[in-house]
Amino acid sequence: MTTNVKALTILYRTELARLAPKVSGDMALHQRSIEWLAKIVEARRPSIVLELGAGLSTVILADACAEVGASLYTYDHDAKWLASVRQLLKKLAAERHLRRGDHYWLDRTGLVAAAESNAWQPDLTLVDHGPSNTERLADLPMIVKASAPGALILLDDCRRTTAYEREASKVLAKLGLQLTRSVESTAHDNRWLGVVQMP
Repeated sequence: MTTNVKALTILYRTELARLAPKVSGDMALHQRSIEWLAKIVEARRPSIVLELGAGLSTVILADACAEVGASLYTYDHDAKWLASVRQLLKKLAAERHLRRGDHYWLDRTGLVAAAESNAWQPDLTLVDHGPSNTERLADLPMIVKASAPGALILLDDCRRTTAYEREASKVLAKLGLQLTRSVESTAHDNRWLGVVQMP
């Protein structure tokens, strides 16, 4: 059974309107990117998935990771928002809309401790844009160092601003890595997922 991305997206947006009415659903990954993300998990069958930035992607990743037996680690800088997403997932799982596997919720201390642990190597990492152009990009060296050989690191909203794309490319270049264009949202939307392939 594969992840039903469209159904989970509708449920997420409905519950989000109830749990956090002031939050715009437009902040979530675009539908094409979300569908591609689910397919990547199903095709690559990672052991550990790391997500920086909770939201719709958390719902999709939780279901897809449960399908392949992967552990999911979710971090967000906003503890209140992270608690709302956690509550939303609990409700969807209780109503049997969502499969649940090993899922760990990280605060800043937990993220740094996990990244510094030699026993923890994510095979797949999703980095959302974050509250500023540089907040999550500053974590890239730590994430790259922790990642498993051959891992994929996905950067969402790479073209939200030219400055963000340029800064991401600069940080990656210092690490000997390159950002490649991958999944466009729509013909009229510059948001896209950038892919970094670890050696």
